[in-house]
Amino acid sequence: MIIKRAGADTSQLVKKLFTRRWLAVIVGCCLFCAVILSSIYYGMQLVKTGKSITMNAWVSGLAKAKLSVFPNFLDGLTATPERIEIDIAFKEYQKLAYKRQQALAMGHLVSEDEDWVPAKIRYKGDTYKVDLRLKGDVSDHWKRADRWSYKIKVKGDHTLFDMKRFAIQDPQTREYMNEWVIHRLQRELGLISLRYDFIDVTVNGKHQPIYALEENFEKRLIENNNRREGPILRYDSWFYWLGREGLEPELAGSAVSTYQEGRYTGDSELSRLFEIGRSLLEQYRRGQLPASEVFDLKRMALFFAVSDLTGYYHATHIDNLKFYYNPVTSLIEPIGYDFNEILPLSRDSRTLGEQLLPTINSRDAMDWRTGLFLDNNFYLFYIEALQKISEERFLDEFFEKNREDYKHALAVLHLSYPWYNFLGESVLRRNQGYIRRLLDPVRSIQVYRDHLDTLTSALTISVQNIYALPAEVVSLKVDSIEFPLPTPVVVSAYSEGNPIRFEDISFDLMPETMSEIMESKEKVRIVYRIYGTTDNREEMLYPWPAANESMLAGDFLRQSCNADSFDFLAIDNGSKTITIKPGEWELHTSLILPPGYTIRASEGVILDLLNESLILSSSPLHWRGSEEYPIRIQSSDSSGQGVIVLAANALSELSWVEFSNLSNPSKGAWLLTGAVTFYESPVEIENCRFANNHCEDGLNTIRTEFSISKTWFVQTQADAFDADFCTGSFDQVSFVECGNDGIDVSGSTITISNAVIDGAGDKGLSAGENSQMTVTNTTIRNAEIAIASKDRSKMEIEDLTLTNSRVAFAAYQKKPEFAPGEIIVKGVEISGGESAYLIEQGSTLIIDGKIIPPSRKDVKEILYGVEYGKSSK
Repeated sequence: MIIKRAGADTSQLVKKLFTRRWLAVIVGCCLFCAVILSSIYYGMQLVKTGKSITMNAWVSGLAKAKLSVFPNFLDGLTATPERIEIDIAFKEYQKLAYKRQQALAMGHLVSEDEDWVPAKIRYKGDTYKVDLRLKGDVSDHWKRADRWSYKIKVKGDHTLFDMKRFAIQDPQTREYMNEWVIHRLQRELGLISLRYDFIDVTVNGKHQPIYALEENFEKRLIENNNRREGPILRYDSWFYWLGREGLEPELAGSAVSTYQEGRYTGDSELSRLFEIGRSLLEQYRRGQLPASEVFDLKRMALFFAVSDLTGYYHATHIDNLKFYYNPVTSLIEPIGYDFNEILPLSRDSRTLGEQLLPTINSRDAMDWRTGLFLDNNFYLFYIEALQKISEERFLDEFFEKNREDYKHALAVLHLSYPWYNFLGESVLRRNQGYIRRLLDPVRSIQVYRDHLDTLTSALTISVQNIYALPAEVVSLKVDSIEFPLPTPVVVSAYSEGNPIRFEDISFDLMPETMSEIMESKEKVRIVYRIYGTTDNREEMLYPWPAANESMLAGDFLRQSCNADSFDFLAIDNGSKTITIKPGEWELHTSLILPPGYTIRASEGVILDLLNESLILSSSPLHWRGSEEYPIRIQSSDSSGQGVIVLAANALSELSWVEFSNLSNPSKGAWLLTGAVTFYESPVEIENCRFANNHCEDGLNTIRTEFSISKTWFVQTQADAFDADFCTGSFDQVSFVECGNDGIDVSGSTITISNAVIDGAGDKGLSAGENSQMTVTNTTIRNAEIAIASKDRSKMEIEDLTLTNSRVAFAAYQKKPEFAPGEIIVKGVEISGGESAYLIEQGSTLIIDGKIIPPSRKDVKEILYGVEYGKSSK
């Protein structure tokens, strides 16, 4: 009962809480919050874009608005920014407005001295006379009708914010907090950095959203960075905004100038310093001075490293970067600004070192940065700077040190831009990781054993740098014994799109280490490091040369065509024909025929291939002899290496041609199997004879189409005919005394009719590796194995006569990647022979509709010279 009453009381309490009155209060609060949220969002978009938004965009944007808007809005309410009020007379304001209209029409702002107008600025109860003008080359500074960017210079002896010249602009033009953070990073590294902050601005009584305040280039900038006054230099490229047609690149076409030039005409010391600084930049541009005599290399390296950390290089471009000539060191330092973006580094957006180091052996005079990487000391400073900024503690300490100023600047931004969140810190940390990995690659070099001299115990290696940073080879290790180089050898960075370069390095070893080098590549290591770092790495040694240049130098296939060296050839370049003149001709050197011709020969032509010569043609052969006077290709000294038609891309036609006493081509590392070979060159052969050829294949066709009719293959040393990946046909063809196979095909589709095979030391017909063979009206006599189908091949045979063959049919699987063989026979006469069938389990033999059962589990174990046939080794 107690439990029941307690439940009832709880139920009553819930009912009271959710009466209609309470529900109305809850719904009302939700609606109120929605109105507030939507109003804030609408106001933010109005400030951000300067335009009102449609209902659809409003609903969509509101749905996507982040919850951080509310705390950011509250954060902005706590901010206390510096405030200035600018008063511009109506006439002067109209002058600015007219200049803006000109810029909108041109698409660019081209500033002139007469663009300055007088104005007043009120700040903390004081009024300052100033001159101001529109700022910004492109329209993001002045495209909005009511919010423009201004350059301001304070008149008289006064300064504002301790500056004589500064600019105010929409924070978006410098990506809000990005520029603030990057200037602080520069200051942290001892580089010259601009004062950059956010302030509250009113122009002619109209309160504006928060502006960015940016210091301009004059002596107080230099002094605020604890340096003695010296000229600020730039490459003056303003006219490039007017159109680039016909102009040289900016580095070549821009004059070296300075700011506030009037100060230099009345000050002989400043004028002298300007002349020195200007001359340094000019002679560097011309290639007359190296970077080390012009720039403060350490600070330039730090500036490049900061740019790498941001992943964006807008500030390093020659039309953006400014320079300070330091009169104490007589060297030039960078003044970086207009950084804008903080973007993630990637393979498509790499560090400056990765972009520029590969080009240091062929300096691009149009990129001022490349010349720095030509200097070895600069590169070492650059790697040192990358190591410094990529340490996790660098950013940890930086953000901790600047935390209060950072929070204040962000709160001021939130006054007008509560939707904004600074996401750059995570990107900077990600880029730190990229740079750490860059300096710690998985692999940087490949090393080949070029030459090993066992008599002098000397080893020469070839080192290829496959990385975007240079490598430094330190020593060679054989097992636990290390052989250091007297001076480490630097191997240049890999240059994408350029030929691979190798550095040859020699080591003097000990006799007892020779066997280790020859026998075990695992025990041989090259010790190296990324140049400029201290961490040694090891890479294995490939036990062969990168390339055998002597072998390739004598490569037969890379020799030039030499048809014009043979008197018996008539060359007609107009009709693109080469004709072999009738007669008996001796070849003491190989004949190499060019592509794009037709090679003709007729009755009465006899070519005697001597001294291991051969005929190689990249054009089709049209050789037509006669029964009485056939064309003869022979070798009276038995050394001739036959005929090859290579990728002729047109049909060859052979009739009444005899090929006799030839061997297969063998030139250095190039070796073919056929006395006659057609590769990717279709051919029709009729009334021809292949006789007494001592080679692996009398005729070999590869990746081509063929038809062979009324032709004899006589006394071939091994296979009479071999087809690889072909489509072709035989009709009325005879094979007599074949050392191995009569017809052997792989990966081919073949039809055979009216053929006679008499004497085959191995197989009469052999189909392998997924071939399809159709055979009709064929006779096979005195074969070791008459018919063989293997490795997913299928043979369909009709009207077959077999006489005196040890094995009539064999079907089996030889290679594990294929399946068993299949033979289907209709009409066969078998006489003589020792064992009619060798059918492996899984393979198929069907004779006149009757399935012949398998006879063995593994047929190949008794073939290839073991019990039947000939060895294929």
